[in-house]
Amino acid sequence: MNEVRDTLTGRLLLRQGVTSVAVLDALKLSSDYAVFEALNEQFRFPAYFGWNWDALYDCLADLSWLPADRYFVVIENADALETESGRPHGLLIDTLKRAAQAFLPESTGGREPAEFTVLMLCGGDDEALAARLRASGVVLDESWDSD
Repeated sequence: MNEVRDTLTGRLLLRQGVTSVAVLDALKLSSDYAVFEALNEQFRFPAYFGWNWDALYDCLADLSWLPADRYFVVIENADALETESGRPHGLLIDTLKRAAQAFLPESTGGREPAEFTVLMLCGGDDEALAARLRASGVVLDESWDSD
């Protein structure tokens, strides 16, 4: 899986401009706090980060303290994600989806548009994960599929 991650991430990073990448391991995201801690560590949230889901969305949808042309959240072992609403993984997926929408050109509110992409790397049953994500309303771009 590391080879796939490195290849795909390398393709993304070869583009011009500044790129900020957060790499998370779904196997280590077993609680709300673990999700908040992992993203806080990767994106260096400001001291006012409130350690709750609304605060996570606010920080991810802003990221003004970390200027970049594109932001990538790479989730390793993504096939381990539980997508049920109300669970840490389901809340994470919903929060990442909303944050990505905040970076769309029509949603930037006058700030410079940037790209916000979530890349999910699976070591196992990626079709089952894709079905669960689609069922939760996530729009998938499978053009990065390594198979």
